[in-house]
Amino acid sequence: MNNSSIVPLQSDAFLTPVASAPARSILTLTEGEFSRLQFLAGACARTTLGVAKNGKNQLTEDDIFVVWAKGIELGLPPMAALASLDMIQGVPTLDPQGMLALINQRKLMEDMTIEGDDQHCTVMMKRYGRSPITKTF
Repeated sequence: MNNSSIVPLQSDAFLTPVASAPARSILTLTEGEFSRLQFLAGACARTTLGVAKNGKNQLTEDDIFVVWAKGIELGLPPMAALASLDMIQGVPTLDPQGMLALINQRKLMEDMTIEGDDQHCTVMMKRYGRSPITKTF
């Protein structure tokens, strides 16, 4: 690895723990932050960290960068974004565990039930001040 290509961070706000990471737009990143994410995405793409959750597809450097960009917008640090976002038809999509983590982190959920058997799973979630939503899979 060539150390001369490492760009020092100008701000580490997007690397803070999930509980305190502010949601931001990727458009607000400094050039240094942007360059650092590109460099780290390339490094991750060359490791098993770059393997998609289905275990079959290797994420490209660009895929990882886009996942991290979406994570920044959701207030997730890069590695949490890589663990919680899937690339589905080229779109970074938050997985159910990530959704639940963000809901719990922001203390928006009043109630949740999960019922299921070997054929179906029914999930009911209710946010404070809203009607419950129930989905069966």
